[in-house]
Amino acid sequence: GLPPFSDPHVTWHIGLFNDTIPEFAARGAAANITFAHMDADLYSSTICALNFSKKVIDGIQKRINKNE
Repeated sequence: GLPPFSDPHVTWHIGLFNDTIPEFAARGAAANITFAHMDADLYSSTICALNFSKKVIDGIQKRINKNE
């Protein structure tokens, strides 16, 4: 599907979590996340999103601690 709107400050990654998250994480893009919305209905998708979220949260925590 197409994104519901266009905004220069928003990057859309449309697809299955198992397909899009590993590629996204491999590029190091997670270091620049300010906000993430993940809509998951299945257990397998939810686990994939939560495992990724932990890595993002850990990265944010490191940046905060570095700036203190």
